[in-house]
Amino acid sequence: MTDSETPSPVYHQIADYFEEQIENGTLKESDRLPSTLELTRLFKASSKTIQQSLALLSERGLIERSPKRGTFVRRGLGVRTLGIVFGRGLFYHPEHLHQRYILEQVLRQAIATGWKYELFPLPENAEYDAVFHRLQKAVSSGSIRAVIEMCAPKSVVAYLSGCPAPLIDASYRIDWYGIAEMGIRYLLDHGAERIAVFDISTAPGSVENRAMEEMKAHFVRISREMHVRIELLTIQREDVSHSEKIFRMAKRVLSRRNRPDSVLILKDILLHDILFSIYETGLRVPGDIRLISHVNKGIPLFTPFRLTALELDPFLMSKMIMRNVSAVVDGGNFREDTLIPCSLRPGISCGESER
Repeated sequence: MTDSETPSPVYHQIADYFEEQIENGTLKESDRLPSTLELTRLFKASSKTIQQSLALLSERGLIERSPKRGTFVRRGLGVRTLGIVFGRGLFYHPEHLHQRYILEQVLRQAIATGWKYELFPLPENAEYDAVFHRLQKAVSSGSIRAVIEMCAPKSVVAYLSGCPAPLIDASYRIDWYGIAEMGIRYLLDHGAERIAVFDISTAPGSVENRAMEEMKAHFVRISREMHVRIELLTIQREDVSHSEKIFRMAKRVLSRRNRPDSVLILKDILLHDILFSIYETGLRVPGDIRLISHVNKGIPLFTPFRLTALELDPFLMSKMIMRNVSAVVDGGNFREDTLIPCSLRPGISCGESER
């Protein structure tokens, strides 16, 4: 079973032999391997060599060794297991709040489609963290079939991009143009004449940036056709965590003599700071100003009134991610071109009558 002519060390050859037996199904999960004494006789090798080969199989994640019980093929090797890698900021960074809910939906979708999963929450300095070493071991042993990354540190993303397990694109395309159009039309139907649209700035050349440029051009057309004013105001991405900057910018806009009579917020993370600026200027919703905001379904946003909202469903986002997982693992190049739509949930913040 070992070959003296092969340059590979004997213990490597023995480990490779058992790995092949496991891969072709001769040895199944939970099967017991022969004892060390039996293996020394079988391979005509020393006990030290056998121990080295078993240690290598253990490093590869193929076997489990239990004192007094023996050595067994590790359970779960034949299962479709998905590695889900995410930054720990998912649980406390405001901008990633909706990603946490999407993660919950992905886990439900994984179970529903026959996948098991292993979670790898990582800090910013992941290279020194035990979870990162556990991830590397799981990848090298082949115990996870594919990896989804969500808001992970850059160093981890770089590692995953070159690792043997396929890295699944966890992105999804949201129809921001359609969301803006739906919000603008709704405000116009409720008497708006001067609309301020708040959004977060995007990187030049990105898909989101192209959508934003299309929105600007569309707002100009609507303004001309309907003799209304629509102004797009963008918050720098690096300022999203600075509530005071958002508050002051919105207050400046709302304090103008010819102030907006309606506000459309395209990213719900901006909602509360802009709402505080509305109250600071003494305006009432909906008496003095109409308000409509994007929200992610399942994420509660406190307002002292029933908010009219453009709602995105994280279930649809998670479904798109899992379709991509199955296609990649099962040998396809699936690319979901469908845009995530939104639905409008009426409240009273645009002047609707109470129901």
